[in-house]
Amino acid sequence: MNKLFYKKLLFFFLIFTFTLTICEAQSFNRPRANKLQRNAPKKPKRSRTIKIAEPRANMKARKKAEAIERQNRKEYAKYVKDNQKRSLDIQTPVVRERMKNNMKTANANYKTKRKMVASTGRKSGKKYSR
Repeated sequence: MNKLFYKKLLFFFLIFTFTLTICEAQSFNRPRANKLQRNAPKKPKRSRTIKIAEPRANMKARKKAEAIERQNRKEYAKYVKDNQKRSLDIQTPVVRERMKNNMKTANANYKTKRKMVASTGRKSGKKYSR
């Protein structure tokens, strides 16, 4: 009976020492969180977005590129309009009337085609929305 008690006591100490070493092996210092991650809320609201500021040089370059692109689009639209006007002006009056009628019919056909595509899109949307 004395041996059984010692065996139980030895078994208890072995289990106790192994559990302590396992627990100590898992403890370590966690790395510091990034500044943005620390300031960010756990669950952000839907209306609130976190903005990350880009470098000033990048922002300036992007805005300049956007301004140039807007200017180019504007100039191109003006060029197309002037070119159409010029092509109408150099024609004889009979041809000019025929060209205007052709433009009207082409615009009407395009408009009906767009309406048809939109209506079929709505129908198929209803069909597959269930």
